[in-house]
Amino acid sequence: MGRSPLRLALLLIPLVFACFASAQSAQAAENAAMAQADNDPTPNNRKIIINSIPFIPCAGEEVDLRGFVHIKFGVREFFGERSFGPMTFDLEQFSGRGKMTGRKYVASNKMEPFGEPNTPKPLNGKGHGDFKLRILVTGNPNPPPQAEANRRNVVKFKLLYSVHYRYEFIQKTGRKEVTFFKFTRDNICCPGSACF
Repeated sequence: MGRSPLRLALLLIPLVFACFASAQSAQAAENAAMAQADNDPTPNNRKIIINSIPFIPCAGEEVDLRGFVHIKFGVREFFGERSFGPMTFDLEQFSGRGKMTGRKYVASNKMEPFGEPNTPKPLNGKGHGDFKLRILVTGNPNPPPQAEANRRNVVKFKLLYSVHYRYEFIQKTGRKEVTFFKFTRDNICCPGSACF
């Protein structure tokens, strides 16, 4: 009976070491995943994620919006000056559906930044910029004959986003790369408003 606790302790010691080794292995895998995320191989490809259910005044209903805008950055003629900024905009996997009417909403893939951007001259290989982006969304009617009146009308509105980015020249790759990217949805513009 006196040896029983000692035997138990001798059995538990390898178990403790096994658990410790397993935890260390999991931590190492997590660190590797974080390092991989930090070393993004495509830093000049960024996304605006569309994932919201806003109330659209000109539609008279909430609209479930999903998708994203893929933005590619590089050196180009940007608002009359050769500088680093967004080069292409592609709307991908966009879908929209009216919560009340079931109306299907589609978006135009033709997008350009607008307004006066803040693209100061880079200093020591670093710079930053701001621009706004508008996405035209159209609600197609195509209702059944007994549909309510507001579902028979074509609805149009624009999603307005503001984007801020920072970039710098990276010696390792020999090119300018986006080091910070942030977007906010500013407004929903209906026909007749100043932002439409």
